[in-house]
Amino acid sequence: MGKKSRRDAQQLEEQQAALAATKAAEAKAAKRALAAAKEAVVKTAPQVTPVATVAIKAVEVAPVVPVVEAVKKPKKARFVREITAKKAPPKDAPLPPRNATTAGKMMSKNVTLRPKEEHNSGPKDDRATKPKPKP
Repeated sequence: MGKKSRRDAQQLEEQQAALAATKAAEAKAAKRALAAAKEAVVKTAPQVTPVATVAIKAVEVAPVVPVVEAVKKPKKARFVREITAKKAPPKDAPLPPRNATTAGKMMSKNVTLRPKEEHNSGPKDDRATKPKPKP
């Protein structure tokens, strides 16, 4: 940036002077308002003091009444899922005794109990986990 011209410098000085003058005027006005408020308080003090003393005495004489606390009710849950007991799986019925007749023997020859369910995940024997041989 180059040098400022004289006109710019003069305008800047005038603005600063105007700003200082307004600040001084505002400070004087604030002092005047404060002085006026002090005078008003001094003038009204004799009228207010008897009322204030009566109010202070009334507060001191008033009996203290204990405040009863409100009874708090417990909050109800909006939704509570009922917990049900887990049912045991039903036991299988025992196998009937083998029949004595020839036809009965043939029909009940390979009858066995149902195998129990296992919850193991993954392969159950080693053949599934071993890599397949390449032909």
